Amino acid sequence: MKWVELIKLRSAGGSKKAINELSELVNNVLKINDGVEINLYAHSVLIGDLFIQISWESSRTSIQGSQVGLGLAQAFKKFGLVDHSCWIKIEKGDEFPLKIPA
Repeated sequence: MKWVELIKLRSAGGSKKAINELSELVNNVLKINDGVEINLYAHSVLIGDLFIQISWESSRTSIQGSQVGLGLAQAFKKFGLVDHSCWIKIEKGDEFPLKIPA
């Protein structure tokens, strides 16, 4: 099953420091977590908005998110408001409602 965690930060500005610190955190996470893809985005207009996408492929997902996602979301909190959510990719032939392994 393919799924993603989306973590959005809305801060009052000063995102250069946030980007530098979060980029370092992401690089550290990538070194110790094989098979995970993490992308860091900055909003095209709003200077203080950042977004992380963590992509997974596994037989299970967590409603709350992974330890990696929860840790990165916690790190974002010192810079501003954070929204963390998990999404499952809908594959051709999937039935609704999706039966999600716990």
